[in-house]
Amino acid sequence: MLTRVHHVGLVVRRLEEGLAFWQGTLGLRVAKQATIQDQGVRAALLPIGRSEIELLEPVDAAGGVAKFLARRGEGLHHVCFETP
Repeated sequence: MLTRVHHVGLVVRRLEEGLAFWQGTLGLRVAKQATIQDQGVRAALLPIGRSEIELLEPVDAAGGVAKFLARRGEGLHHVCFETP
């Protein structure tokens, strides 16, 4: 059983530009920002209701997010559901 959407992961070329849209245009605020070396990304979490938007910028050209960006461009990467 799924209880809620925990977060939606979006790949962006530049985190600052993604944040400008989500913060400036939609009024969301950053709850957490970090570089996750083992995943090759810089990430930011923006709460929205009981869920979050996760923006992912690749920092390692060999990483999965960088490969995703090269193949598919910016956009939806994953949806994470919470289960009991």
